[in-house]
Amino acid sequence: MVPPIVVGVGAAHTMKLMRKRLFMLLTLLLLVGLAIGTRYGDVVLYTADWVFAAATLAVFAAWCFWWLPDHPLVSLSTDWSSLLLVVAVIALTLLSPYGYGAQVEAAKLGASLLLAVMVLNLVQERGDLQFYLNGILFLGVGMAAVSFAYYMAAMSPLFYFTPLWASNLQYHFVVNGQLWGLWQYSNTFGGFLALCTLLAVGMATGDKRRDWRLLYGACAGFLLMVLYLTTSRGAFLTGAIGLIALVLLAPRGWKGRVLLRVLIVGAAAAGFTVLNRVTLATTAINAGKGQALGNFVTGAGDESNGTRLHLMVFASHLFREHPWAGTGLGTFPHAWTINEWVHDSSRRIDPHSFFFRFLAETGLLGTVPLFAWIARRGLQGLDRVFGSREDMAVTGLWAGTFAFFLHMCMDVDYVYAVAPVILFFCLALLSTRIVTYDMLSRDDRRTMVRQERPSEAPLVLRRNTRGHWTNMQNTLGYKNILGLGGRRVPCLVAGGLALLLALTPIQRGVASLYALRLGGLDPVTKAERLTDAVVRDPGNDMYWNLLGGAYVSMLSGGVTGPATDAARSAFVQARTLAPEDYRPWWSQGMLELNLKSAEALTCLRQAERLYPTLAAIKGWLALAMVYVGDDVQGAEAKAAEALAITQGEPYAITAQAFCALARGETARAKELLNGVARQGFTNTFAYYGLSLCYRAVGDTAMERSEL
Repeated sequence: MVPPIVVGVGAAHTMKLMRKRLFMLLTLLLLVGLAIGTRYGDVVLYTADWVFAAATLAVFAAWCFWWLPDHPLVSLSTDWSSLLLVVAVIALTLLSPYGYGAQVEAAKLGASLLLAVMVLNLVQERGDLQFYLNGILFLGVGMAAVSFAYYMAAMSPLFYFTPLWASNLQYHFVVNGQLWGLWQYSNTFGGFLALCTLLAVGMATGDKRRDWRLLYGACAGFLLMVLYLTTSRGAFLTGAIGLIALVLLAPRGWKGRVLLRVLIVGAAAAGFTVLNRVTLATTAINAGKGQALGNFVTGAGDESNGTRLHLMVFASHLFREHPWAGTGLGTFPHAWTINEWVHDSSRRIDPHSFFFRFLAETGLLGTVPLFAWIARRGLQGLDRVFGSREDMAVTGLWAGTFAFFLHMCMDVDYVYAVAPVILFFCLALLSTRIVTYDMLSRDDRRTMVRQERPSEAPLVLRRNTRGHWTNMQNTLGYKNILGLGGRRVPCLVAGGLALLLALTPIQRGVASLYALRLGGLDPVTKAERLTDAVVRDPGNDMYWNLLGGAYVSMLSGGVTGPATDAARSAFVQARTLAPEDYRPWWSQGMLELNLKSAEALTCLRQAERLYPTLAAIKGWLALAMVYVGDDVQGAEAKAAEALAITQGEPYAITAQAFCALARGETARAKELLNGVARQGFTNTFAYYGLSLCYRAVGDTAMERSEL
């Protein structure tokens, strides 16, 4: 084979190559760091989201300074779908009634998009693509290995009282025989394992090196075994769909080879699972879930699937009421509590679907640009699959990405920043121009027939020993002096803007560190740390709400003073930042009720309006109506509403007891309050009511005891 002429080989070319490899490593480390740092608690504090956004902006700025000026952008980086998505996200962030939540979602999408742009432009040859594919695969294998170690420590008595066993008690990586994984959520973790399994199968089928085929095959078998332990039915289903796509997209002579490898990998995974007696409990769970799913399909009730279906219906109702711009980016948790019509004591933060969440929150304004961006890159990747039929690694990546996308559309994956980042990362890899083709792609044919423009490098094709064509456009070190010289100033501006934008997520990420691991701290220390958090991130309503709760925990009974005023001020600030969140209204209402303030009625009525199906709020409101407002009839009616939702609601029963005391029915009140007091020691109003009962009968000693 005659080697192509290479322009610019030397020290300058070596430095460019080193810079490219450095940025490739940094972009992969961004993904690895986010995947390892993601925890379920971050859906409240967003530590990983803010740190990842700041790190991505910093790397993007460096990329703009030291790499982009010498390389033209791939056209797909700034195509119509990308520009439309950026404009839509900015508009939705400004229009959202919940500013902080919208900024969190914008940070997720913005960081994912910037990382995808860098990856799209850094992949210039097949070796670059292989580097990223190996990185994704071995990231999945590493996370699966650590999670499996926790599974064995939690399920096998041989590992009891080991550090892994103790760590699992704290972080809940394994719960009731189900492997939740390092992300502490089995379904999202299972979806990622399904992606990596399909990628490994494709790489094991297409690689020409025998030892690497064996390695990739072993990875596929191990990933499949760990996937089984997650008990995620959604991951099983989407993985099967991705496998069908992998087989259908394989070249005609390769379909049997793919099926044979899948059978071997599946048999090995099943054998190790069966031989490992520790997994028997998980097998029973999978059998039970399978039966429940079958019953649900045939019309029987299943709480898990029924709830997911209901949430999708609910999201459709929100879209019907707000079709153009939705309820607002980041507002689904608030919209759910206000509009839910089924009595449910669980606050839903997501409709269990990537698609339905954007449909409800952003309407057509956000859903159309986002899914147009995804579809365009998915189709671009499919074009690459058909253009490189023997490159089964690309086919495996497309099938795995397709399965992961489907899983995002049927589970709560999007609450993690890592889910859209993985999706965008894989779509960027599928959209890269530099792959090995059996036939020229449409883009290359279009480039060959059109007249070369001054700002574009010529297309150079090299035919390798297997008779395949490799696009060498970006690997020859070609630099168009006329076209690239004027790019440096815009690149410097883009990099500087990225650094300025990085200041906000850095500050918010630091603030979230003060709010981590507050459990077990004394109220004074907790208040000090939360004060540091709100100073650094004053727009976060959750910090203000937590700060108010910390001040309340310092109080005793109806004592007033600086702590009371500070708690009230914190709750008011939280209400101002998130006016449709019921939690600060409820918290302040409970505070005011302890002080026997008329403001308790106002706050609790507003909390009930924002969450009308929660029995606990109705119970507190009923108690406030009789304790503060002396409205016995109204309190009884409200308590009846609460008990109709949740039988035995303690504060509703306490309100009924106070109503009985107001009517002079001391024996009835005492009976009700004794039942509530036996449930726990947190209901101070129950003990206060009992003291009133004993006062009514003249038992001073028991009155003092209850007080």
